[in-house]
Amino acid sequence: PATIAKSFAQVIVDTWTNLPEKMIALAEQFLNQPYVWAGISGSGFDCSGFMYSLHRLHGILIPRDTIEQAQQANIVPYSQAQPGDLLLFAYEEGKGEVHHVGLYLGDDEMIHSRTPGSRVMKTKIAGSNYEPELAVVARYWQDKPNTPIKSGT
Repeated sequence: PATIAKSFAQVIVDTWTNLPEKMIALAEQFLNQPYVWAGISGSGFDCSGFMYSLHRLHGILIPRDTIEQAQQANIVPYSQAQPGDLLLFAYEEGKGEVHHVGLYLGDDEMIHSRTPGSRVMKTKIAGSNYEPELAVVARYWQDKPNTPIKSGT
């Protein structure tokens, strides 16, 4: 059996404290990683795989794909968006099929893995091609892991 020296171990008191900030800090470590279709690792991500991985690494299990990510979260209006929320975008000026997702950073900015040939990047929403397509602001981080989120909170 393998062992680990006690000096390398540490007690984690509350991983839930400042969770949105922790997810954003982790996301920023992946800036410039390549877009990889169906990617969910440090080798590359697609948009929903990036969000899935960021949440999973913090003990929050969310759906893998954008459509389900939009359907199964606590939904809030963009005016109430907080850092750590997911911004989901849909065709037909936000009324069609959901096709993209990014992590809201605050100040009208998101971090996301955009399209094949691109890399993980930050984008301002206002004035971008994403602005008219914003369909859903989804919040998964509000309650502790594996605790159902109550609607209207």
